Amino acid sequence: MARFAATAGVVAAMAAPHHTAWVDFKSKFARTYKGEEHERRFAAFLSNLMHIEAENAKNHSYKLGVNQFSDMTNDEFRHHLGFKKGAQGVLSNTAAHLGTHTYNGEALADSVDWVDKGSVTPVKDQGDCGSCWSFSATGSLEGAWEVATGKLVGMSEQELMDCSKENDACDGGSMDPAFDYLKSASLCTEKSYPYTAKAGTCKTGCDVAVPQGGVEGYVDVEQNEQAHLSALMKGPVSVAIEADQTAFQLYSTGVLTASCGAELDHGVLAVGYGVEAGQKYFKIKNSWGSTWGESGYIRISRGITVESGQCGVLSMSSYPVVTGAVPPTPPSPPAPQPTPAPSGHYHYGSPPCLDDELTGELEDGGQLCAPQCTASGGCPTDVDPSCTKPKPMCLLEDGNGGQYCGLTCGTAGGNCPTGATCNDGVCVYKSSFTFTKHLAKKERDVVV
Repeated sequence: MARFAATAGVVAAMAAPHHTAWVDFKSKFARTYKGEEHERRFAAFLSNLMHIEAENAKNHSYKLGVNQFSDMTNDEFRHHLGFKKGAQGVLSNTAAHLGTHTYNGEALADSVDWVDKGSVTPVKDQGDCGSCWSFSATGSLEGAWEVATGKLVGMSEQELMDCSKENDACDGGSMDPAFDYLKSASLCTEKSYPYTAKAGTCKTGCDVAVPQGGVEGYVDVEQNEQAHLSALMKGPVSVAIEADQTAFQLYSTGVLTASCGAELDHGVLAVGYGVEAGQKYFKIKNSWGSTWGESGYIRISRGITVESGQCGVLSMSSYPVVTGAVPPTPPSPPAPQPTPAPSGHYHYGSPPCLDDELTGELEDGGQLCAPQCTASGGCPTDVDPSCTKPKPMCLLEDGNGGQYCGLTCGTAGGNCPTGATCNDGVCVYKSSFTFTKHLAKKERDVVV
């Protein structure tokens, strides 16, 4: 059972522009902190902000900016990576490995952009989970499937996390073993097998995006730029890069030319290439949401003399080979659905809680069921109809800093579900144990 503590704090003295930037950052990304954590997060933010200002004053072809990682140290940021170099290529002797793509002297287009061609799904967000490899693999398969069939459909990263046993879900993995798994399995749609940002049990029963047999295997790409340009003329390509540097953490726009190493730690999707103001680049789709970079994308320089390419982009790349002629897989029987908790089908009821809720207690007294806040600070909105004017908000915090949702209420408790009472602004149920709470600034006139 979780215990929750109230979030509160006072912003330390700072220059007015930095104070404004800090307040704006917390509002935009729904961040709340208390006590020592508040001071620590502000110190990291201020350090990053000063770095951004110093770098942007230089004559770079790129700019840095404030994003969702701006309150993190670089060490903390690195937990959002997840490519395991050792796993890539380990299955190259299986039937799934179809060879290596090489450049054979064919004419190369001046530029390619598969986003403009309609072969790339909207930017996704892996959250606080080292599952980048699964997003890279689905991205290249989504592109290959659209090129082969004319149908663009979001595919399930969660299935790869749960079922691709050569990979380690949130603890990292790589793309070739994911393609190896798909040679003998179908792949669900993202909607029918949604992403949870945590490891789960491999499930059956879903809407099939790619039927079994639709993936013939995968092809690695030779480690040189011409081979990559040639491969990108066929479709998006899964690539591995080093992304643990501050320039990547705080990237905002332009062509990244900063030194970023070649120790591969992040799987991404190359979706094209081009030239801007004489600067050659690869266009890369990331999996950190649309608030990072150029609406979720980054352009990194190409044409450099380093064999591995900028950020190691030429080192370890591959793409799936598909056939759109495979008959659709017959629908699977629906997966068994969890039995609703006795409190009903609605969130925020009395324990026992729904599968996506945490059972806890408010520090001031009262028991409740709390779903986890989304990365953007959102909360489930389905509540018991007996609750009048419900206000689900991200207002609870456990002892480990996890953020959870609860129902706000007035002092009279008139807008709580039947059986619940209002305790210090939160709807709770009678129990012998407790959460503590925090409220966002818009609810209380405090700096959090």
